[in-house]
Amino acid sequence: MSSSTRRDFLRTGLATGAVLLAVRRGAAAGPGPRSGAGGDAERRARFLAAVVAGREAEVAALLDEEPALVDAADDAGRSALVLAYLGGHEPVAAALLAHGPAIGLIEAAMIPDWERVVALGQAEPAALDAWHPVGGTSVYAAARASRDDMYHLQDLGADPDANPRGRFGVTPAFGAIECGHAGDALRCLVALLSNGAHANSPQREGDTLLHAAARRGDPVLVRYLLRRGADAAVRDARGRTALDQAEALGRPEAVALLRQPESVPRDDTSVRYAFDASGGAVVWPDLSDVPQKEQSAVTGPSHKDLEKVRAAVGGEPRRSFSRSTQNELAIEACGHMGNREIMRYHLDHGVPQSVCTSISLGDLARARALLASHPTAIHERGPHDFALLWYAAIGGGSVEAAELLLDAGVEVDQESQGTTTLHWAADRGQLDLARFLVERGANVDALGYKFDRNGHRPLQLALESGQDDMVKLLEDLGAS
Repeated sequence: MSSSTRRDFLRTGLATGAVLLAVRRGAAAGPGPRSGAGGDAERRARFLAAVVAGREAEVAALLDEEPALVDAADDAGRSALVLAYLGGHEPVAAALLAHGPAIGLIEAAMIPDWERVVALGQAEPAALDAWHPVGGTSVYAAARASRDDMYHLQDLGADPDANPRGRFGVTPAFGAIECGHAGDALRCLVALLSNGAHANSPQREGDTLLHAAARRGDPVLVRYLLRRGADAAVRDARGRTALDQAEALGRPEAVALLRQPESVPRDDTSVRYAFDASGGAVVWPDLSDVPQKEQSAVTGPSHKDLEKVRAAVGGEPRRSFSRSTQNELAIEACGHMGNREIMRYHLDHGVPQSVCTSISLGDLARARALLASHPTAIHERGPHDFALLWYAAIGGGSVEAAELLLDAGVEVDQESQGTTTLHWAADRGQLDLARFLVERGANVDALGYKFDRNGHRPLQLALESGQDDMVKLLEDLGAS
């Protein structure tokens, strides 16, 4: 397990362990609280107002006086726990959880308690994409609560783009943009749009994700949506474009981007699925008879376990073309992990060899040929929005690979969630690659959110990973 993976595991595990213990001591899985629960109307209103405002001490005191308030809900049917998460009040949510509230699917998705989500989702699959007073579906709820591991819901069959209310509702990605914390909004939006959701999915009253990002005024969100193909010319029901709204609200950075949306290069898929390892056109087999569960049994282990992959593929090479519920091919799973042995196994079965895979594999001749024939492929992305240049680090820290990409036109600070290849090199102690990137103009103090909601700079990652030589190098190069 890499140092970054360990950090993610510990961060998630330690932060949620006590919460989940409290939840599992609470009520059994089932529907959430009712608006009439928890004492008289006046006291309930006071309690819910304290929850919405994030007044933790008052919430705790009221719960001590009347424990039944923990199951109170507003007139719309949103439980106190849901209201706490909608407001971004994690301490209030923790206080509620300590009193063992009733937990329904929406609450479980916001906590998150994925074990409970699985049980509830399997018991009532239709509930996954049903509208809820939280403002949308279960995936919307998870996004609204800043949970970027929504793949658990997709694995159950939830649609990351579901909008059951049509022109009166919104998709989960809209909920991501509504997150209070800027880093959370970006992480959740990337998690959705890079795993099945669409940048131009219609929202209520003709609104779009780009309109929402423009109103927020966050240039990072606006740039990301444009990169994903968001249409800046769309007008809402009142005839306003995203630019109109940004100008009206005084969002100068968003305005600058929206006045020249064509200046943001779009993600490119021209060769991502086109050619096999020999350079011939990919021949896609029919997998319509292979259940998603069996395809996931190939894509999941493809990250790191060749023996499980072989067992799942069995005597059917076509299963190497399996996709996950997040639209990740098996070859892409091992590609973004840098697992060359599994990559070669799948490539022998005729799967696509993209530029990302070629760089990760160390097949620079193939990468060079693809870029020469399709220059726009410098904007290719791997699954989960992995930046092309990242694969130079993922594939072992090859300076030659990085040089090939930069010479082809890839930006040295090509990023996803602000995280650049220098972050990856710093985390992995790849001194030669880090030195080369800085020589080519990499920002030594770039702030990336891939590994932490509050952001990391390359030097911070090197320090946390115990890469002493990298720390010295970055400090010598002016990092702070």
